[in-house]
Amino acid sequence: MGIERRKKLYRRERGTDVWHLSPECQGWPGWNFVERLAPGAGVVCPECLASHPEIPKRRKADLKKTR
Repeated sequence: MGIERRKKLYRRERGTDVWHLSPECQGWPGWNFVERLAPGAGVVCPECLASHPEIPKRRKADLKKTR
């Protein structure tokens, strides 16, 4: 089948609230991290957002908090 499509994984270092999406990001944690298919509470790294413009800057849960 060729190259498999990898699901995007979000990582954050334990004890922080910044989620990273890109292994090329300088903040991408290599150890002591939590990994999920979707980010939990917190923010997505601005550097990762810049390299992945298809990712929404705000999640639905964030919009509910501001209303």
